[in-house]
Amino acid sequence: MAAIIFIGCAVKPKIIEEKCSTCHQTSIVYSKKRPMAEWERLIYGMKARGLKMTPNEERDVMDALSKYCSS
Repeated sequence: MAAIIFIGCAVKPKIIEEKCSTCHQTSIVYSKKRPMAEWERLIYGMKARGLKMTPNEERDVMDALSKYCSS
C-alpha cells in the first residue's frame, strides 16, 4: 500500500477558487502550505496589486487558508 503525502492544500475551497483565480492559477495557492503570517503578507500584497475583496470575503479566504493551507 502506497502512502499519500499532501505537500500543499488537501482541499480546494470555493472562496479561494473564486478570488485567487482572477489573476493566476490556483495551483500556485495550493502548491505548498505556508505559515499564516506568510499568507497574511501575500494577501496584503495581492490587495496592493488590485485584488478586490469585501471584509467578509477576506475573512473567509483567511479562514480557508488557515484551515486547509497553513503549516
